[in-house]
This record gives sequence, C-alpha cells and structure tokens, in this order.
Amino acid sequence: MRRSQLKTRSLYALMPMAFAGALVSCGTTEQVKESSTTALSSARSALEEANEVQAATYAPSPWAQAREKLSAAEEALRAENYQRAEVLAEQAKVDAELAEAQAQASVAEESVDDVQSSLDALRQQARRARTAPAE
Repeated sequence: MRRSQLKTRSLYALMPMAFAGALVSCGTTEQVKESSTTALSSARSALEEANEVQAATYAPSPWAQAREKLSAAEEALRAENYQRAEVLAEQAKVDAELAEAQAQASVAEESVDDVQSSLDALRQQARRARTAPAE
C-alpha cells in the first residue's frame, strides 16, 4: 500500500473515536452547565437567607463579597464559562453563609446585652426595695 492510502485509512479509523469524543464532550458540557446553574441557585438561596437576618447591616463585608461573587458568577454563566460560574457561585454561597452566621451572632449578642441590661435594672430595683424604709 502506498503512503497516501495508509494515511486515508488511518484517518477513517480515527473518525469514530473523534465522533465519540465529541459526544462525550457535549454531555460533559451539559453536565457542567447544569452544575453551574444549580450552584447559582444555591448561592441565590443562601443570599436570601442571609438577607432575612439583616446580613447587610450586621455583616456588610461578607454580604458585599457574596453579592459581588454572585454577580460575577451570573456574568460567567452568560459568557458560557460554566466552570468559572460554578466556582464563583460556590464562593458566593460560602460568603453568604458566613454573612448569615455573623449577622445571627450579632443579633444574639444584642439580645444578650438587652437581657443583661434588664437583669441589671431588676437588681437595682431589688437593692432599692431592700434598703427603702418600710412604711
């Protein structure tokens, strides 16, 4: 056989493998796209939950980072950069969860301070009642 015939046969032999690779690649791209979309949805939910506990007020830094990363993830998804979108969405979710936890901690601290102030006021009233002359 001549060289050109060998090359042609080799190319024809590789075509099914190339076609199979293209199919696998399409499936993988769809999976990555779906995964990034799921990550974005999860990040949005985490931001909503953080918003419910006033994270923007009590934990402004991680709240802002979460919003920025979610925005960047949405932009990456529109640009069809699915892996970057997924990574950014996961980071946004973590930042939102941190903001939520910090906000909850701040609210809890305020509640503790309020209870402590109430206890102090009750103690003062009790002392005054003990030291007040009986009528």
